[in-house]
Amino acid sequence: MLDARTRIADLLLRYARCLDERRLDDWPELFVDDAVYQVVTRDNYARGLPLPLMLCRGKGMLKDRAYAYQHINIYPLRADRHLISNLRIEEAAGAYAVEADYVIFQTENGGPTSVFSVGRYLDTVVERDGAVKFRTKLVVSDTCVVATALSGPM
Repeated sequence: MLDARTRIADLLLRYARCLDERRLDDWPELFVDDAVYQVVTRDNYARGLPLPLMLCRGKGMLKDRAYAYQHINIYPLRADRHLISNLRIEEAAGAYAVEADYVIFQTENGGPTSVFSVGRYLDTVVERDGAVKFRTKLVVSDTCVVATALSGPM
């Protein structure tokens, strides 16, 4: 059996791969049913301000966001690439507090590559039915202004 650190690192890798490979139907399955996913700016987080850029409560909202991103939103073709590093894990009360830094690069179809967002993930990870999953995922973005609309998960 793999240790908790390896399993959590694998969860983060699967998270990044789902987004980078646009397998958004698989993305909600990385979360527990009553998960909370939100994206906030670093300034709002530091000040305790409640206004997120994106908020999903429960797997149903995650599935809705994934569907809208794939089928409803209109945006230029681009490729995303997530890099996740500096993983820190602490066990607390039957869960794991997980922090990791991220950077998301975007390459426009036939165009240049640019940095889309830089920040950190503050997650609570739990074990359910033999698998580790996100109970909460808080994306704290250092990038307060993004070049394109934030329509999908980060």
